[in-house]
Amino acid sequence: MASIFGFSIKNVTTFMGREGQGSQGNIYYNNKKVGWYNNRDDGGESDIDFDGDRAKRTEMENLLKEAVRKYYERFPLTGEFACLNGNVQIFMEDLIKFTEDEKELKKYQKEGYIGMAKYQKIGEPYYEYTLLFKRGKAIEEFQKRADIENARIYTKDAFVITDEVPQIEGEVQEKPPNMGM
Repeated sequence: MASIFGFSIKNVTTFMGREGQGSQGNIYYNNKKVGWYNNRDDGGESDIDFDGDRAKRTEMENLLKEAVRKYYERFPLTGEFACLNGNVQIFMEDLIKFTEDEKELKKYQKEGYIGMAKYQKIGEPYYEYTLLFKRGKAIEEFQKRADIENARIYTKDAFVITDEVPQIEGEVQEKPPNMGM
């Protein structure tokens, strides 16, 4: 299951808000349900409601803030969002996207693909492309392309982000792929 520093989201539903697509789902930490997330997409703040007493809620808020800090330190925002600091709201939407990408790759793995890239071409900030890989060599070739920006490369083991550096095809990369948008 897709996880960023222990946090994951399940049972995600989407709906139309006033300004676009809203989403909500259950928040998990280390595979235990700890709260609920709701983004109405009405121009206001998202809601995050952690379960438990005040001490437990404060603990979860602090763990989430630390996960956000580490995530955006490793994967800074790029493109039109590069001027922003990562925050809890952006993190939760990235987590939902991460979860959706994992489901998509699992579907393609049944067809024999080993990896997937989600990326934008330079000068095309509003369109995202998907490229599928059947060989590790194809992933290496993709990483050399100069017409790409905001690339996220996924393999079966790429959906758990921890303090360890991600690997592709058993080799440690010098620089992890950019997972942020």
